[in-house]
Amino acid sequence: MRCERKALDLLKVPDMTKLAAAAVAVVAAVVLTPRADAWTISQNFDSSAVGTACGWDAAGGSVVSADQSYTLKNSCKLTITSRATGFGMWGGVIAHPTPVKQGGQLWMRVHTFMPTGFDYDSTGEGNHLKFLRYHTATTAGANGGYDDIYINPSGNANPFQFIYEGEQVWDLIGTAAGTLVGNLMGTNKDVIQLGVWETYEYWVKFDTVSVKNGGQAEVRFWKNGALMADLTDRITLSNASLIVDQTNLFTYWNGGAPATQSMYVDDLVLTTDTPSAKDAAGNSYIGVGSGANTGTPPPAVPDPPSSVTVN
Repeated sequence: MRCERKALDLLKVPDMTKLAAAAVAVVAAVVLTPRADAWTISQNFDSSAVGTACGWDAAGGSVVSADQSYTLKNSCKLTITSRATGFGMWGGVIAHPTPVKQGGQLWMRVHTFMPTGFDYDSTGEGNHLKFLRYHTATTAGANGGYDDIYINPSGNANPFQFIYEGEQVWDLIGTAAGTLVGNLMGTNKDVIQLGVWETYEYWVKFDTVSVKNGGQAEVRFWKNGALMADLTDRITLSNASLIVDQTNLFTYWNGGAPATQSMYVDDLVLTTDTPSAKDAAGNSYIGVGSGANTGTPPPAVPDPPSSVTVN
């Protein structure tokens, strides 16, 4: 896995209220291992009226819609205006019921649907799109930096990347088809597919010392149930006194959106409880779940050979 350093692009974070209780719905398919001090936020939007708010902060352009759904009837429709960076309108901010502290962990799972023709490219402020973000802060509310998953522009050899802004080291995630890494060729499965529901999951263990250096800090990222990254050499807190007070879903389009367009998210789960499901490597994760309306993916571009030998 390659790493590179880039300039910091922090946002000023306003004071956020708690997620409205009326916006929280139970998703029965998610099985968690309960702890007395743990919490879970689950939203499938099916009990909310079409056209109403999705229940997040800084989310003026996010409304319940029946246009698409992963399960049952509704999802949350996210809309961005051409050239807008979208803070306060694009995606939303989910305040945590109680902050996560050093030694704590957090899972987020969300289904996404980007329609055919959706342009997720970012062409300014680092040329990457903010996606899944855990915000760290002092107990007084000062910004401590985000643990971020970003989306790279289409055609990039590495579709995603991670950074903890308190450390400023970038990790490239995934390998696109046609890209050779060692003797292995990348796969189209790593790249965002349009016109079909996809599932993303993000787990962080928060610590000032990485697993590699004897601590607990670790990051995992899954796409459609497949583990794409397991980073054990990154810190996820820059100071032991920092707390993790909120989760951002998108919220800011670096450089401005290339078009006025909409996408959809569904069955969002955010939890500090350890899920009972395991991935292929034995890691605890929420998993893909089952969707009644997953649709038929568009014809896939065949992957190149999985290995290449040069004589």
